[in-house]
Amino acid sequence: MKIALPAQIHKKWGESPAPKERMNFASWLLLFCLLIGIGCRFYGLNWDEGAQLHPDERFCVTVAAQLHFPSSISQFFDSRASPLNPANLKDTHYVYGQLPLFLLKIVARLRGTTDLGALFVVGRFLAALFDCLTIGLTFLIARRVFDFQKSLFCSALVACAALHIQQSHFFVTDPFAAFFVTASFWAGARLVQENRARDAIFCGAFFGAALACKISAALFAIALLGFLWAIARKNPARKTVFFAVCCLASAFVCFRIGNPMMFRGEFGFFDVRIEPRYLSDLRMQSAITSGEIDVPFDVQWIGRAPLLFTLRNLGFWAYGWPILLSAGAGIWVLVRRPRGHLVLVLAAVFALTMLGVQGTAFSKFTRYFLPMTPFCALLAAHFWRQIEAKHRVFQLGIPLVALSAAFWALCISSIYGRPHTRIVASRWIAQNLAPGTVVANETAWDEGLPLGNVGVENRLRTLSLETFDPDSPLKTAQFSEKLDECEWIFLSSGRSWQNIPRWPQKWPATTEFYHALFDGRLGFQLEKRFDSFPRLGPWQFPDAGVEEALTVYDHPLVLLFHKTENYSAERTRQILSASANQQNWTPNQALHLDESTLPLPPGF
Repeated sequence: MKIALPAQIHKKWGESPAPKERMNFASWLLLFCLLIGIGCRFYGLNWDEGAQLHPDERFCVTVAAQLHFPSSISQFFDSRASPLNPANLKDTHYVYGQLPLFLLKIVARLRGTTDLGALFVVGRFLAALFDCLTIGLTFLIARRVFDFQKSLFCSALVACAALHIQQSHFFVTDPFAAFFVTASFWAGARLVQENRARDAIFCGAFFGAALACKISAALFAIALLGFLWAIARKNPARKTVFFAVCCLASAFVCFRIGNPMMFRGEFGFFDVRIEPRYLSDLRMQSAITSGEIDVPFDVQWIGRAPLLFTLRNLGFWAYGWPILLSAGAGIWVLVRRPRGHLVLVLAAVFALTMLGVQGTAFSKFTRYFLPMTPFCALLAAHFWRQIEAKHRVFQLGIPLVALSAAFWALCISSIYGRPHTRIVASRWIAQNLAPGTVVANETAWDEGLPLGNVGVENRLRTLSLETFDPDSPLKTAQFSEKLDECEWIFLSSGRSWQNIPRWPQKWPATTEFYHALFDGRLGFQLEKRFDSFPRLGPWQFPDAGVEEALTVYDHPLVLLFHKTENYSAERTRQILSASANQQNWTPNQALHLDESTLPLPPGF
């Protein structure tokens, strides 16, 4: 495939040399969709009413609250002495980038914010703001390839992407990393097109900042190499080396300042010996995400088909099928066409690299694909530009795809306009259960009910079944005693019941417990169900089957089971007797699963 370098095209406007374009009905419609997406990011930022129900966000904000500004520049770079280094706090094992923490600390200080609850809202506002900036950068990148309307289409798709709207409601590192990756791509496109050293500096600086937010942004290096290759084709070797040095030097400086905890720094800025504690934490995190170490949140990946599970989550939930299929068709058109614009080629290369690496990894977190969205939008616009020229009817494609994205954006945003299901359940429990009632939660790895920080006094006697403990005769005995004693079983999300049965070799008894609980053999019946599925008007879209992290934080399905007169202690012990078949494997050894054997609650 031959690649058209931007130098061969109009300097400022890419393939659209006329800067003055009239707004037609389709353009106004796209602008309307764009504004819907932006509004959705700031709607309901206090969605959990201060209950702090996102564990990663709670971790990041709690760490940020304990950090302090250093007294000198030398102390800032000295990882052992810096009060801004999370590793100097007790048992943090913080492996994300420091730059988002710095931004939160700076804004909090400027606002005079010291309250932990207020820090959550400030952090979420920052995440939403940076994601809005990503929308703007997408438009600027698209203008170097498309006309005004299709550039507006690209930014509208990013604005209405459900994954971006959701992540804008959490203070996590992903929205910040996605912004800096997009900014680096924008600067790289300017560099190739306008051939200026300042764009090389910005391209590298933004890439370094992306790494300082999340080290996995290193995947973007493939696009960076593409820009440098294009520069080498149109410049003498000396100038190419100069641009490369500018890019790499600025990347190093921004990464060094934005994530100083990676280096020892005892002797200042240029002491770039790797900090052993950081390396140890990074290795531990790598072992967890690869399934080499057994942790509860890794169980969800057992039996998940590489790529197919990722594409399903992207299509059904994160992007919507119209965006994902349009982007895929854009890649297909790009491959078939004899010439392709460099921006589109690198967008396709980066998107396919992310899919190939993240989609086939053991841990397939959908939020990892946040930086890919602007590039999918570019590819989708490329597809519709090519196909609308073939028949007039295809001109409806762009507004229809944008409207479908806006519809899904409003469905997702409706979640943040309703009370959180765990909060509603906690209030129902407080109103309907007598003081001293014995209740059982599943595990300490999930939020127990009733929540204690939403103005509800817990007057119940609460047990924990500790379902994630490996099955054993001791666990079975304790499990049976707790079931004999409790009157209610609370399932505050699908984190346990949707995942433990994926590994029946490790949890044979607990798997059978869930089957018996749901089909009624255990002697408990479903008394109350609280859900908050995406919906708009009369349309509701149950999404309990998508990746766990897309639902369990902001709109988990809550199920409350009440003991009936049919409960039998002897039958309970018979049900749990399967524990003798327990096998000790690691998650990456238990990759095969027949999903038809998974238990389903009543009504599913």
